[in-house]
Amino acid sequence: MKGFYYDTLLEAENICNLDREKKILLDGALSGKKLVVYGPRNFGKTSLVKNVVIPAFRGKKKKSFVLFADLMEVKSLESIHQRIRSSFEKSFADSFPRQNLLNIAKQFLQNLRPQVTLDPVTGQPSLSIDAHSSPHERPFAEIFSVIGEKIAPEMPTLIVLDEFQDIAFVPEAQGIFRQVLQELKGIPIILMGSKRHILSKIFSQPAAPLASFGEDVEFQPIPYEEYHDYILERFHQRKLNIHDDNAKTLQDALFRIPEAINIVCAHLYATLHDETVEIDQVYQAIDKAVEGRASRYESLLSLLSEKEEEVLQKIALQKVVPHPTGQEFLRTIHASQRSVKLIVDRFMDKSILEKTKDGYRISDPMLFYFLRKYRN
Repeated sequence: MKGFYYDTLLEAENICNLDREKKILLDGALSGKKLVVYGPRNFGKTSLVKNVVIPAFRGKKKKSFVLFADLMEVKSLESIHQRIRSSFEKSFADSFPRQNLLNIAKQFLQNLRPQVTLDPVTGQPSLSIDAHSSPHERPFAEIFSVIGEKIAPEMPTLIVLDEFQDIAFVPEAQGIFRQVLQELKGIPIILMGSKRHILSKIFSQPAAPLASFGEDVEFQPIPYEEYHDYILERFHQRKLNIHDDNAKTLQDALFRIPEAINIVCAHLYATLHDETVEIDQVYQAIDKAVEGRASRYESLLSLLSEKEEEVLQKIALQKVVPHPTGQEFLRTIHASQRSVKLIVDRFMDKSILEKTKDGYRISDPMLFYFLRKYRN
């Protein structure tokens, strides 16, 4: 059913546009390309790949193997290994007939010591492997070797690693991934991330292990008129309308982030009927959405130091700060230039701040409005 959904992966019918990105990613997957994909958080990257690109790939390749692993917040080589291993176990079980899973696992996964057990609740077989992960070996590399040497020669294969940039915080991980990915010849690989500054360090700095790997794909903001059509299509069920200029203001107010736009439009949809939405109603809906999330933002701020919270407050007050370590901004706060730089860097790494062409701003528009309402 078409609607304004959020806090979940979107099905294909509820993804607004992204036709350009879909074509690039699917064409790349079908032609064996290595792609590095950037898009801000809540822009629909994961929904598009999991619910559109991967099903389309499987539709074109009737018998295929797809590994999708999320590396968000990995802290060590062992945690990377665990993410890859659990994703591989599920992907393998999904790719082969379950009634013959053990025999197939022995055929492909002999070096990984596979075991198949029955789920006591569903009665369905599940796979577990015992890939090495000791400090003396390359953790998770065995799994990729099996994919490259055993699975890919037998069936079309696609590898997708989400929030890949977080391996930058794990010592040695980039070097290991360089060796692993270079060995996967002819296999399409999609590496996705939401932190541009870290992805840039991984793939652009000449001395980085993964420098110059793959082709870049960047998610662009959805054109105003196309998101307006998306909104009107759903508003029609409640006999609601919103004019072009107000729809544009709504999108700009929410930094053109689809998740935030859907949150606010869902509130308008639930509370209004048979009328044209005015701009004051848009801001009232934003206010209500912020109130509904106030406790989570209070929890976030409770983990910050006084100086860190002050930096966020001042950035929210100005909306965009071209130079947080410049004298103009430093005059507004009680912190040294060095302290502000360390705080900004940390907030960037945690996706609390983002850098746009105009400067630094709060990445989550709901947090931005929370700070403006409750902290300034």
